[in-house]
This record gives sequence, structure tokens and C-alpha cells, in this order.
Amino acid sequence: MISKFFKTALFFAFAVTLVSCDKDYNEIGTDLVGDDHYQFVPREDMSIAASNHLTGPVQANGQTIVPFGVYNDGGFGKTTANFVTQLELASANPTLTDLVDIDSVRLYVPYNSTYDKTENNVRIHKFNELHGDAATKLNLQIYENQYFLRSQEVVDNQTQAQSYFNDMDATIDAAKAPTLLNDAPSDAYDAGTSVGTVGAENTQFYFKNTEYKLHKYETDVNAGDTNVVAQLPGMYLKLNKAYFKNRILQAPAGMLANNNVFKNYFRGLYFKVSDPSTAKGVLNMMNFTGGAVTIYYRRNITVTNTTTGVSETKPRRFEMKLNMTGNSVTLLNYDNPPTLVPNRIVIKGGEGSIAAVDIISQLEREQMVAEDWMINEANLTFHVDEVAMAGRKRPDRIYLYDMTHNQPLVDYSFDTSTDSDPKKIKKIYSGLIDSSKVNGIYKFFYKVRITNYVRSLIAEPDSTRVRIGVSALENIGESSMVKTKNPIVVPNADGTTTSYNKVPKSSVIHPFGVILHGPESEDVADRLKLRVYYTKPD
Repeated sequence: MISKFFKTALFFAFAVTLVSCDKDYNEIGTDLVGDDHYQFVPREDMSIAASNHLTGPVQANGQTIVPFGVYNDGGFGKTTANFVTQLELASANPTLTDLVDIDSVRLYVPYNSTYDKTENNVRIHKFNELHGDAATKLNLQIYENQYFLRSQEVVDNQTQAQSYFNDMDATIDAAKAPTLLNDAPSDAYDAGTSVGTVGAENTQFYFKNTEYKLHKYETDVNAGDTNVVAQLPGMYLKLNKAYFKNRILQAPAGMLANNNVFKNYFRGLYFKVSDPSTAKGVLNMMNFTGGAVTIYYRRNITVTNTTTGVSETKPRRFEMKLNMTGNSVTLLNYDNPPTLVPNRIVIKGGEGSIAAVDIISQLEREQMVAEDWMINEANLTFHVDEVAMAGRKRPDRIYLYDMTHNQPLVDYSFDTSTDSDPKKIKKIYSGLIDSSKVNGIYKFFYKVRITNYVRSLIAEPDSTRVRIGVSALENIGESSMVKTKNPIVVPNADGTTTSYNKVPKSSVIHPFGVILHGPESEDVADRLKLRVYYTKPD
């Protein structure tokens, strides 16, 4: 056992060295071609089989970045992305005695944007992850959520983290409180115009890319609000202050004592969107965990003059911050979802579809071992069906993972390459969209290296063989898996089936899909191919 473990560890240590020096190793492989004892052989006819599968509802709680909006993706249908989140007290058990009144309630969730330019003294940003038509108006409705989002559940007498799935929007909607919270008639702000845009905070909401200028409340209620501060672009809304006065500032005794009690008393906010004003719609990737609701209010406090000893009661301004850092669920609804197409691989994020890929038969593997193949590179190349995808947005990247063990492939784990853009790390493993010019026309494809996985088939027992999953994804740095509500049943070559119950977490929030040529596509040149480059003794 010790000897076997040592050989295994030595193999993977050697593989890590090869990956980290990928370019150098390829050059060595090229040098070997001219050696009298070796021949460099590319192989493109090895066994490959692929099947397509709908994921069904997927676990959608606990995501940091989430889609929000309504987006029509043509053949992939329309996605409506709502959201529900708990609120947490930034400071528990606040002092609320001698309350005078509530001044305002403001909700702010920053957008992912970068400063672009200044026009007419207004700072304008560019959205980093907004998709569709930015001019789209939406009907935005925010309600108090009254469905309790638990942190844990008991399954088979074992306590585990609670799972919530993307298809529970109807449940949340049915349990919401009836009062619309974002009921301001316009988006007029303290330091803005006196009128503003009618409906901009509800029925005519849109993702605004300009910074806000706001008056910051002073501690002394008698002082003028002259301190104007800039707020980066975000969802900035005035909420119903009478509602929050009643539910929060005048809450029953003990309800604000700590966050466990508070989250059961006030169960959070439900964000609902509908009625896009454009055919394409708009979808913004948002970090709600960076958002908060701030309640501005006044209390009477007693101040004693240290010189005269005379006490007097004066109103002072205070603020209470409720952070959006509790449990949350991305609520994804679909109209006209995609259908699976023969001889094609349909990959779609969210409650979408994945592919299962099996490569290299047992006979081929035995040949590789018997002939002592030394693998220089192995990759899977997926070509986009350009006709089916004409005029549609393609995912920037696809992801190959180990379906058998619900984990990344070894090549993903070994690739430590970095990039200034976190979505472009792991460039050796890759999966990034690429293109080549054929007869004056650009054709798109995705290539993913599985070199070390193929090496392991030669060096290790048959237990190393895994089924490869293919999905779209939002963030290559996120490799964890989440549950599916129902099993994904995949047929095996022997007529049996295998069930899988997890998909990549990052695929759940990815809003797009792509149609790829399968290994049996009628377009032979664009078929899914496994390419293995190797050397062997002469």
C-alpha cells in the first residue's frame, strides 16, 4: 500500500510540474519527434460519446453574485430573475426610547460598474455585467418577505445546510406582505431635482449608470443638511417610512435583541420584476450582499450643560442599518425553455442543461498502456453551431468537471495560472471562447485541456476513469457544486443508467446558453473531438 501511494504521489507531482511548465514541455515533445527512438503522433479518432440532460430546478441559495431582471434570449426563452433575502441588524438591540419620528428609509445596492466620463458635472459609469438593452424599463416591486429562510434542515436524522431551489418564486410571492415598499412617486432625492422621474423607483425602474449626489444627515437635527456626498451607481430607492416605523422602530419588545430573533420577526425583502419595456429586456449581475436598508430617525435625548448643570431634552438624528447579508435565494422563472437537439450539445445555465461526456474505451486505454504512450497534450474541442447561435450571445467560457465525484477535473486543480481578470484565470485548462477564420468567416469554439486526466488513465487503476460533465459557468474560480432538485439520469454504454444530483454552483447564476456540435454531428469538420498528442517508443 505504501509503495502504491508513493507511486501515485510521484505521478501527480510529476504532472503538476508538467502543467506549470506547459510551454516548455510542449517544446520538449516537439524535440522528441526527431529522435530515432520516438515518434510524435496526433490521434483524433478515439472513442467519445456525449448525451444532453436538463438539470431541472437547481439549488439557488447562498450565491454572492446573482442575475436580476427580465431577459429574452431568443431560442433559449425568457428568464425572469427575482430575489429574496433576509436582512440583518448591523447593531443589535438598538436604543429606541423617546422616539420622535422617522425621517426616511433608503435602500441601496451598488452595481458592478466602472467610471467612464463626466458630462455636465455628472459622473457616468459603464456597467461591467449588464446584459440586454440598458434602456429597458421594468416594473420593480419590493415587499416584506414572510417566508422564513432557515439556515439548516434535518435529513435522515442528520443536520445539514438548508437547500432552496430556484423554482420557489411562487411560494415566496404567495407569502409576501401586501404592502408595496418602494412606493415613492418619483426618484427625486435630497440633493436632486424637486420633481425627478415619475415611476423611476417602481413601474418605470431602470438600471441607472450615473452617480447620485445626496445630502448626508447631520447628527444635530437643527443643523442644515449641507454635506453633499456622492454615491456610486446602484439601486437607490426610498422605501415606505410609515411601514418601517411600525415594523422596526415600534417593534414588540425583544424583536431587535439579536439577529436570530430579528430574522424570524422581519423575514427580509422580496424583489420582484416584470413587464420589460423592450423585446430584449435587461439582466444585471448584482451583489445584493453589498446592499443595505438604512432607517433615518430622531430620538429625544437629555443633554446636561456641564457648566450650569441644567439639563434639557433635544432631538437628535440616528440611523439604523439593515444589511442584506442573511440567507438569500435567486428565484429564476423561465418561459419557453430550450429543447434538446439531436446531435447537438445544448448547454444552458440556471435551471438549464448540461452534457455528459465519456471518452476513451477500455480497449483504447489498454493500447495506450501496452504501447507506453507519453501524453504531450489531450484536449476536447467543442465547436459552436453558428447557424443555431446566429445573433445570440455566447457564454465566454464553458466548464468541464468530474461528474462521478462532483469535483473539478485534475487539470483544473493543477492549473494555477492567473490573470488581472478573475474570469480569465486557469488559461492552460481554459474553456474560454476562441475563434478561427475559415473561408473568411469566423467560427467559434471552446477548447479544454484534459492532459493530466488522460495521463492518469495510463498511470493509475481503472478507478480513475470518470464521466465528464460540461456546463456553462459565471466564475471559473468557483468550483463547488450544488444540488439538483431531481436526479439527472444518464444512460451507460451497457444499457444501465447512473443518476447524478449535483451541478456546478457557478452554472446556476449564468444567464446564457450555447448550442455546440456533438460527436455525431452531420457537420463532420465541427464534430466534438478528443485530440491526444503523444510520443511512444519506436
